[in-house]
Amino acid sequence: MEGPILNDQLLSRYKVFAVELTKTVAIFLLIYLSCNYFNSTRTDVYHLYTNNELQIPFLTWTMFFYVSVYLTPLMAPILLNEKELRLLARSIANSLFICMPIFLLLPTQLGFVREVPVNSVWAPLYEMLFVLDKPHNLFPSFHVIFSTLMLFPFARNCKTSFFKYFWYILSFAIDLSILFVHQHHVIDLVAGLFIGVFLYQKFYVRNLEGESVTLKEVFMESIESFKNAS
Repeated sequence: MEGPILNDQLLSRYKVFAVELTKTVAIFLLIYLSCNYFNSTRTDVYHLYTNNELQIPFLTWTMFFYVSVYLTPLMAPILLNEKELRLLARSIANSLFICMPIFLLLPTQLGFVREVPVNSVWAPLYEMLFVLDKPHNLFPSFHVIFSTLMLFPFARNCKTSFFKYFWYILSFAIDLSILFVHQHHVIDLVAGLFIGVFLYQKFYVRNLEGESVTLKEVFMESIESFKNAS
């Protein structure tokens, strides 16, 4: 009887996550795409990169890692329980609410010339990326935030060191790929990683452990801690 029970539980988790992910995608479409379109019409843009960064090589094959982040939600119901799935979706939604004012206050312009690689198997993915994602919502990198919030919970639930480090290494590879596909700059990666780890530790983990904190409370606590440290 264990097989059918496990299948029912897994199906239930996929249904829960489908509902939660649909809400999150709706928030993404509203916030990320609208901010990106609005910033594409602006002239007061910032160039948050150094000239040395423009020497980073264009490694077309790293698109494999870049797009792999979009497949990670398929693993979530297998590795996380229903409470974790709901918290994961809330964490990603919260990250978008954090990013929105930053995108609007710091409209950015990509320093790299975006180009579709010639005679490459990855060319269709680059073409699709350039159509869907304008080069403006760069700081912080939502790609890095999403990778962190998706894969760190996976690693947390792993029983063996091999699989734990597998998810951390994959997250790191995805993070680096944003530079080598010439979609982001170093400061975008750093800021995205900071926000991702911050939300994972201060919101996801604490709520998972029963503290029941809101995003507002997390921010107020952080501000208070910063004041005390100063």
